[in-house]
Amino acid sequence: MLLLESYQKGVISKQWLLDWVNTVWFSGLFEYCDENCDCIASVMNELEEIDEDGKELTQKKINKYIHALENNIEI
Repeated sequence: MLLLESYQKGVISKQWLLDWVNTVWFSGLFEYCDENCDCIASVMNELEEIDEDGKELTQKKINKYIHALENNIEI
């Protein structure tokens, strides 16, 4: 959530956010708790699709991702 909020505030770039997503998603260096894994994976998957397909990362999408993470909801 912190990185999504940082992107929203203009603290980090879209590319920095998506590079971080790729590092987390493909490196195997990071783990997240089982309780939230479906929610986190669904957000990460959508962010990866944005990167791969060159889709726009809108404020609406960011708000949706933050809401999902705050409420542990799979998207």
